[in-house]
Amino acid sequence: MGYREKIKIMKLLSIIIPIYNNEETIDRCIESIESQKKDNIEIIAIDDGSTDSSANKLDSLAKLYNNITVVHQQNMGVSAARNAGLSLAEGTWICFVDCDDFVEENYISSINSITSSKKDELIVIGYQEVNGADKVQHTYPRLKSEMSRETFLELIYDLDLYRGYLWNKLFLNEVIKRNSISFDPHIKLNEDMVFCVEYVAHMSGSVRIIKKVLYNYVYNDFSAVHSINRKAFFSRDIAFEKILRVAESNQIFAKFLKNTKKEFVDILLQNVYQADYLCNVYDRKHIRYTIQRIKSLRIIKKCSLKKKGKFVLLYLSIPTYILYRKIKLVRSLKK
Repeated sequence: MGYREKIKIMKLLSIIIPIYNNEETIDRCIESIESQKKDNIEIIAIDDGSTDSSANKLDSLAKLYNNITVVHQQNMGVSAARNAGLSLAEGTWICFVDCDDFVEENYISSINSITSSKKDELIVIGYQEVNGADKVQHTYPRLKSEMSRETFLELIYDLDLYRGYLWNKLFLNEVIKRNSISFDPHIKLNEDMVFCVEYVAHMSGSVRIIKKVLYNYVYNDFSAVHSINRKAFFSRDIAFEKILRVAESNQIFAKFLKNTKKEFVDILLQNVYQADYLCNVYDRKHIRYTIQRIKSLRIIKKCSLKKKGKFVLLYLSIPTYILYRKIKLVRSLKK
């Protein structure tokens, strides 16, 4: 069945699911949504060149449920897959679900009850991390139920909060299309953070916080997020350069700009030892760039003493710094 032959009623929610070799989790993911099916949702599943049985499973599910649209494309990465989904989305709201994950049984009903406010332009939902039998809930108890876009950005780097993840947020389709917001295929890590920041920067409304678990993030050692890739590490530089430009674009983002510079320093310092130790690359040119870029941010004086010490060590002796980071990493892996 073609996309335009799907049901024509007004859709509240478009759920975009990128898939690459997820044959073992596709059924659980999609059934968790369809089990609470409402007439006003659509699922757009993008098969990004899977080499297992994922494509066949998706086609079978699309025959079973008339609100599923399946797109098969050559392997171009998760950003290209999400962009393909965005180009087809007709819902008022858009959310992203990873195929490894699944939603709670009240996911759709809860979303239906919270999307009526015209002033809300971003909705953040609670989630839990699932690692085997272990579950850790994140419901943001210290946050108010409503916040401004400035406050949202100021807190986006807080490890205990919502971060720059996609799957715990709902975005207004109108804001995305009006401002031509999309994913950069060249960014392999933190591409979700860039999307969130660019989206929030174009908002005029408020952020709604839903303090209950509606999404299950399944920790997977073999997922794209946890794979080691030198090109992906270095693409974080591109990501934070884009985020930095957004932070510099408006004076109301002053605190976010300061936080972004500090976070960027962390990323730059991490890349030095990750590229060398994890990927067996010793790139002096990139290390020299790292030193100069950190200096140009003019934030190191406001960073913690520990971070200052790491930068000074790198500045004075690159080999000594890398050895120090290797030792730290090995110790952390032994814990």
